[in-house]
Amino acid sequence: MAIANKPLIDRFWDRGIDRDQTMEMRFEDSVPKGPTQIFVLSPEVALAAEKLTRSSSFKLPDLKDMHLPYEHIAVEYPLTSEIDELRAQSKQVGITRIVRIGAYVREIKASNTFMFQPYWEFHTGQIQYSIFTFCINPGNMPDMGRILINVKESIEGSVEVGVMPSLSLIKGFMKVGQPPEIMNQIMPHPATQTHIRESAIEIPVLAFAANMLLTCKSGIAKARVDARRPVTSGLGERKRKEMSSSAYTLIHLSALESVSLEGELTSKVGTAAHYVRGHFKQRKSGLYWWSPFIRGTGEPRKRNAYIVEE
Repeated sequence: MAIANKPLIDRFWDRGIDRDQTMEMRFEDSVPKGPTQIFVLSPEVALAAEKLTRSSSFKLPDLKDMHLPYEHIAVEYPLTSEIDELRAQSKQVGITRIVRIGAYVREIKASNTFMFQPYWEFHTGQIQYSIFTFCINPGNMPDMGRILINVKESIEGSVEVGVMPSLSLIKGFMKVGQPPEIMNQIMPHPATQTHIRESAIEIPVLAFAANMLLTCKSGIAKARVDARRPVTSGLGERKRKEMSSSAYTLIHLSALESVSLEGELTSKVGTAAHYVRGHFKQRKSGLYWWSPFIRGTGEPRKRNAYIVEE
């Protein structure tokens, strides 16, 4: 059995070559394993991040002042039923239900550019990553076109991003002898344009809100979960990969959640009819956490603790 709380990105790295009917691609060509620092948001933090991007006060950070904690990071989290409901209200629902989302983000400091590569896990257990990479603050970087990402329903708070084929796709074409010019034929196709739009939906929360959470001024706790490798000898390569996990940092709410050394997340707080969830507020000086509280009188009813597993 696979270990609990294995980051989703490990499944892509474990898979190695991604084979389809036409060519072979490798996720690691686009997302290097060695330098990438992984951050996993707890369900409570993930819900707060989704709500943050939909709040009336949310503003995109000034890209000149935006910096990642590391040059290469990956951010991911589960899509709970509450997040599903939010996304349905925003019409961000695909044909197949997604249960986990993530993205690799790289900061190129020399040009103040951010490369964004999203990936997903579906309820069927299948995994997929975008065949396109998005350039945030692209400047003069070469791309196949530009799209406008709206954080809200209006044009206010929008950001232009460049679209370019991922290195995985480029190298896949090279292996089968296809020239780069083939992208000029692929880009106008309706299926390609749909894939681009559905991939870009993840930019506001995974590139902006999640990065703001990593430097939040209050309420956020970070638990480091060490890399795990099987000690049992005689296992096949596939089983060893299933039982292994990269090191990652679990971002959780210190007042509401506790984390074990193995990365198991447990709720510390109960809910009741008058329980009001905490939330993040964006200020000029940074992002702050407003703790949950009980509205009214009387003892709140406790809920069962939860443990988040893969």
